[in-house]
Amino acid sequence: MKKVYLIFFMMIIISINLYSQIIPTIDYKTFINAYIESTGMYNNIPKETLNILTDSKQMNQLFDDGIKSFTFGEILTIIQNPEKVLDTTTNESVILLVGTTLGFLEVANMQQGTATVVINALKNKAAFNAASGNNTGLLIPMHTPIGSFGINLYSDVPLLHINDIQNPPKRENDYDSLAKALDILPIPHINAYLQVNLGPVPLALTLRGGISLGFKEIYGAVVNDVEIESLGWNVGASLKAYLFRTKYFFGDLRFDFNYDEGNLKLAANNRNVYVPLYLGYNGGTDTGVVFNGNAFLESKWKTFALSPKLVFGFKMQEKVPVIQYLAAYFSVGADIIYGSLESKVGVNGIGSYANIVGHKITVDDLYVPNSQDKMSYQLYDMRVGFHFDIFYQSFAIEYGIFTKQFAVSFIPINIRF
Repeated sequence: MKKVYLIFFMMIIISINLYSQIIPTIDYKTFINAYIESTGMYNNIPKETLNILTDSKQMNQLFDDGIKSFTFGEILTIIQNPEKVLDTTTNESVILLVGTTLGFLEVANMQQGTATVVINALKNKAAFNAASGNNTGLLIPMHTPIGSFGINLYSDVPLLHINDIQNPPKRENDYDSLAKALDILPIPHINAYLQVNLGPVPLALTLRGGISLGFKEIYGAVVNDVEIESLGWNVGASLKAYLFRTKYFFGDLRFDFNYDEGNLKLAANNRNVYVPLYLGYNGGTDTGVVFNGNAFLESKWKTFALSPKLVFGFKMQEKVPVIQYLAAYFSVGADIIYGSLESKVGVNGIGSYANIVGHKITVDDLYVPNSQDKMSYQLYDMRVGFHFDIFYQSFAIEYGIFTKQFAVSFIPINIRF
């Protein structure tokens, strides 16, 4: 940041020196455009976003006031030794001008570069959840019982991000926080299902449907720097085809169809970001600008998933003493997902003030336009799972190889008929 600060101020001085020989004044917009062109940074910021900064009445006033604070002697000193710029002023207008400009450019640039990261994290989560929840206990085609119905609870789980939950980063930007929240937050679902044998055809059919509820009070126990709310519903069907059955082992082929709709809102909790500036030669006093503005995400999706899988494992034909029912089996398959996603990413309430005692000036007329997107996508994943059935209840854990996510499901109620 110190290096950027030096370059920034050198551009101010050079621009003033050059333009003063040609025209009597230089405006803030000319300076910003020259700075961006000279450094090659922030070129991806849309022009309309940049205009918000350069057209700001408050920023232009700070620029005019800041220029007046430099004496001719200070300008000559800075030209001879650029690092002396750190010794030249403690003027509040200059500090606030530089810090707010750098902060705004960083936020706008970050939004262009990292909003995509947030959306991709959301896309992967929505797709993975749409293809989950197919575990409805073991029902082998052409074998008793005729069918069953029950309740299935399932959710993605952040097993790969436990360390991020236990030891959250002390400092990260809001967009990183949103993407991290998408990684570590679970979206729990509850489904009711009905499955029946279609004998004498060697098939079994399952129908299911349910909802996902994620209130901010629930998520607050897991993620404390981002406020999260989610709501959705889903329906699905599964078709099991008989492959083989022995005294101890079985195999079947399953085709799962799932449709999922939902929405998710995330907002970084109110907090300040410090933009450091150093006054004094060779480091000097760390002052700067307190820059606030909280990123948010609003999204909704529709997702269809087809998941063929092969299931094989252990299941005794005879009832097991005491526990009645026991099975342990594996599944391996593919997820083919088609989805649409609408999203809006932005920053609320940008404001700043100089981090000096008795500061009197604030900037509050800046904002970064929201990034809105509507997309359709296809996503493919490979999924492996382990299932354990006992007492007619069932537990399963699955892992998406490409999306790198875990899901768990549990059937507390399974009534056979």
